[in-house]
Amino acid sequence: EQLVDGKIEGERRRSTIASYWLGGVAAAYQTWTSIVYEYLSAVSTYVRTGDEEPLKKTTNTDQGACYIPRAAAKRRTPDAFMNRLEDWPRGTLPAGVRFVTASVDVQLYRFVVQVMGWGVGLESWLIDRFSITSSKRPEGDRYAAVEPASYVEDWDVLIDQVIEREYAVADDPETKLQALRVFCDSGGADGVTDKAYEFWRRLRKRGLGQRFRLVKGTGNINAPRVAESYPDARNRKDRQAGRGDVPVYMLNVNVLKDGVYGDLTREVPGPGYVHLPEWIDREYFTEITSEHRTAKGWIKDSHTPNEAFDLHAYNRAVCIVLKAESINWDAPPAWARPNTEQPPGLTVDAAPIKRKPGNYLQGHGR
Repeated sequence: EQLVDGKIEGERRRSTIASYWLGGVAAAYQTWTSIVYEYLSAVSTYVRTGDEEPLKKTTNTDQGACYIPRAAAKRRTPDAFMNRLEDWPRGTLPAGVRFVTASVDVQLYRFVVQVMGWGVGLESWLIDRFSITSSKRPEGDRYAAVEPASYVEDWDVLIDQVIEREYAVADDPETKLQALRVFCDSGGADGVTDKAYEFWRRLRKRGLGQRFRLVKGTGNINAPRVAESYPDARNRKDRQAGRGDVPVYMLNVNVLKDGVYGDLTREVPGPGYVHLPEWIDREYFTEITSEHRTAKGWIKDSHTPNEAFDLHAYNRAVCIVLKAESINWDAPPAWARPNTEQPPGLTVDAAPIKRKPGNYLQGHGR
């Protein structure tokens, strides 16, 4: 068989089986009203959360049709994203940002960091993106390169450069926000996982364990988008076998990336739209378009880096953990209110806000 001008040509396959495909609207199993309602409900879920599973289900079962993932149907090139860049200073929070998240990808000799600001309806802004290549270990007249798989002390650079880093609000530079949560990959070269767990234990002793959380991707396409686990039991003799002391979020990266890519391809600013800055490097656009969607999930093209796409997914996972997808934006939690409207006395278990003297705002937390 071969495809010619959109038609399949070749010898018909002989079979003793009579089969047919009946579209949902032609079937008598449910009304058109019901089919439309299920579809619109699934679209609403997708717009709100980026989860395509309800769309897939209603397309397959109610409409009797094959579902094509949104990412496969709307694949973009780097140039398509570069045509929509906006101008705002790097490392500042544009009007509309309510809270900040950060994510870290661990490489052989560097940490790659991506910071996102989030607003109403999870409209988002890429606030910062950078690599950390230098540790605090002296090496002659300079500092040695970071080696996350070998030196747990090299992870300490993440404290001041990511966890406690401050970002100024554009229209009020003396107001600064830190990331509510930092999600960091715990996999990679041999030794990375062990050092990641050890670093988290050190953070827990400093009271930063809730601010910085480790993540790991799962290839199970039917897994929850985010699920907490305790995989390392070495220091937990009091617990059952297999449950450890270090919490790790297991991420269904395929479903998360479906939602991220759907948001990236939105063309009109508003809920879910991703704002991209003019200062971003060209590599970013290559990385967010380096994978293609198949029925089995996202597949990376050749040896093209994909850190930016992964880090978008990690930041989106933070929003899921914070339950930010279900925020009532007419009455949001304190940490998601406009900065000037947040009341004093908030519990600071996430990240503080620092304001100029005399302002009543004291903290920023869940």
